Amino acid sequence: AGRRLSGLLGRWSVRVSAVAGRPAVSVALPTRDRPAFLADAIASVMSQTVTSWELVVVDDGSTTPATVPSDPRIHLVRLAESGGSARARNIGVAHASADAVAFLDDDDQFAPERLAVGLQGLDVAPVAVCGARFLDREPNRVRRLQGDVAHTILDDFTPCLGATMARRHRFEPFDERWLAIEDVDWWWRTAQRQRVVTIDTIGYLVRRHDGPRTVNGFPTRLRENLAFLDEHRTWFADHRRARAFRLRRAAAMAHAVGDHPFARRLLVRSLQSHPSARTAWQLRRCLGLRQPQ
Repeated sequence: AGRRLSGLLGRWSVRVSAVAGRPAVSVALPTRDRPAFLADAIASVMSQTVTSWELVVVDDGSTTPATVPSDPRIHLVRLAESGGSARARNIGVAHASADAVAFLDDDDQFAPERLAVGLQGLDVAPVAVCGARFLDREPNRVRRLQGDVAHTILDDFTPCLGATMARRHRFEPFDERWLAIEDVDWWWRTAQRQRVVTIDTIGYLVRRHDGPRTVNGFPTRLRENLAFLDEHRTWFADHRRARAFRLRRAAAMAHAVGDHPFARRLLVRSLQSHPSARTAWQLRRCLGLRQPQ
């Protein structure tokens, strides 16, 4: 089966590489002050089985301006000031010329067949998702999103943006108000309008590291999760499983910043919205942090 898939993807690569006039896919890559990681990310694009691509690197106000290899397929856009990853991705898409757009974070990497798998999916639906895994860990389950997922998209973790490819004329711009949950908001809006397909093949590799998060750390993520719940409270009232999951995510952020009483309250609200064994386990763990009187 693996050899058969490789053969199919190889033939796909030849076909899309032969398209004249413009690349088969444009990759938007925002970056800020991560030169070593950026070099690895760019190298992973240059190693794709699909060769008909363009890479738009958007330097989001790096202290030392980013540099890129000398390759006509790679374009560098420098921003004088940082505006966040949502703005940088929108600018990257605005500079794209291909019909298909993909995303890559500067601290992650593509597997060699990532673009081929995404283009295969776009033959089926306007938004295609591949599998993702951590660089230092074996693959876990791939969440399968198929067809109309408007009512279930927020019931669990949304796919990494780097595991996502979309038709450019169907692309929903990122809401630049969000600094930490722009991916959640994007998926929520996209799912209301577009059908989705999932290809199980692992195409996106996530790097775990302790590098600084200048604008989207735990306090920002906590604040934005709660703001998102409030802004869409009518929708969440009709989607209680999604509300419970978002409250559980907010509780994890509250725990991370040391506000354990608030984390417990959020977990109780999550259980009230939709009981789950995972949430009950988190609450018991959180209760164990309570200091003796």
